[in-house]
Amino acid sequence: MLPIPVVIVTFQNAGEVMECLESLGRSNADPAFDLYLRENGGDEAFAELCARACAADGPCARSDEPPPCRTDGFKTVEAFELKQANARVFIGNAGENLGYGGGVNRWLGPLRQAENWPGALVLNPDTTVDPDALSALTRYAKDHGKGIVTGRIVLADDPSRIHTRGLRWRRFMASAKAIGRNEPAASRPSPGSVERQLDAPWEPSSM
Repeated sequence: MLPIPVVIVTFQNAGEVMECLESLGRSNADPAFDLYLRENGGDEAFAELCARACAADGPCARSDEPPPCRTDGFKTVEAFELKQANARVFIGNAGENLGYGGGVNRWLGPLRQAENWPGALVLNPDTTVDPDALSALTRYAKDHGKGIVTGRIVLADDPSRIHTRGLRWRRFMASAKAIGRNEPAASRPSPGSVERQLDAPWEPSSM
């Protein structure tokens, strides 16, 4: 199976991104994955992100392997590899701020044209990823025939409480509500009870 693309859109927050990459380096070896970052914050932010990634204490080492897809939508793309995992890392700079959705699609578009990927994981740059997260998500999607899945999210400063299990759209308020907010992180409601509430992949007003 092809490595799963993990797409991350960043904006002048290299420090948070390094923590995210370090956590991904501790991920289970199966399934395999590669990382595709898009810096929305301009040339200086792109240069800082690349420098921090391959610093002596950074999570990456430089690589000369080209991306497996077209990159003509980017101003510059730099190639790396995670030091702690068998994963390629490609950091792209399109030279303009495309917004969150535009940044994600700048990678997903050419990736979809290049190969028949098994799926993709989209992460916020301030996310710390559990080692079993990707394998658990892919296993659940396969076993239950799901096209989109999410995991439970807790806040770094209060990991004992759920931040969200996903979103429910509140039509008359034109906003989304986090499912499971403030529930104990150790709680395990049935997947079916959570799925029946899910109907919004993200909240537009927060992007």
